[in-house]
Amino acid sequence: GAPRVGQVRGRGLLLGIERVEDRDGLEPRPGAALRVAEAARERGLMIYCCPTALAGRVIQCVMLAPPLNISADDVDEILHRLEPAIGAA
Repeated sequence: GAPRVGQVRGRGLLLGIERVEDRDGLEPRPGAALRVAEAARERGLMIYCCPTALAGRVIQCVMLAPPLNISADDVDEILHRLEPAIGAA
């Protein structure tokens, strides 16, 4: 099925993507952050795995932090590699 992404949070080029069990309850998907980061690395994309304690649960989040001088082509390449990594995880 389609990857379950709860929320994309961030400001500017610093983005966090949460993995959830379902979009309605936003219940974190255990271990998802590490699996996404590993799947991205297998596709040549380095992202930050950052599970974060919040409101009594561990949010499963990965972060993107590209350089400020990133090109539109580079953004396209990141998305081209990230989407299947999220799906595989």
